Amino acid sequence: MITTVRKTFVGFGLVAAVSVCGAAQAQQASISYDYVEAGVTKGEILNEDFTGYGIGASFSINDYLFAQGSFSSGSSDDKFLGDKIDLDGFSFGLGYHRSIGAKTDLVASANYINQEVDFLAFNEDANGYGLELGIRSLITSNAEFEAKVNYVDGSDFDGEFGFEANVKLLLTPKFAVTLGYADGDDTKGVTAGLRFNF
Repeated sequence: MITTVRKTFVGFGLVAAVSVCGAAQAQQASISYDYVEAGVTKGEILNEDFTGYGIGASFSINDYLFAQGSFSSGSSDDKFLGDKIDLDGFSFGLGYHRSIGAKTDLVASANYINQEVDFLAFNEDANGYGLELGIRSLITSNAEFEAKVNYVDGSDFDGEFGFEANVKLLLTPKFAVTLGYADGDDTKGVTAGLRFNF
């Protein structure tokens, strides 16, 4: 059903700012699992246009494990029977990463997912789990590429597979803008936002 407007959060434009990153920053650049991010998603859920906003965070536990969480909120662009469809959701879980190359990590995670749908007098709360498997790679000194497949299921969700691809453009070793695309059985969307690595 609804995977969520979650982990991929981004800010529009600023692509030209990548050119300000110099060689000194390239030596410091690395794949970070300690960050906070925020952004907007524009897409479709069950063939209806939606706009959503979200925040997310990730924190390293040790050299291989990290904790992550997110919150999102959005609504349908159009009204139905005089009301918009509102969606709120959150997720949290644990992830594992391991280097498979000089600048590439294999990443896997498992998350608890909660989604709430409000429309007129109708309110439904759904709980489930999500699994993700993908790679993160520094393709240049100031750009990171991420690709992953995901699966969402549970007692309140129909099993759904999805795919996400994201590019993170490092303005400095701490700040990045991100652009992404997600596609699932019932969802698809483009995301844009900002990330702060710490």
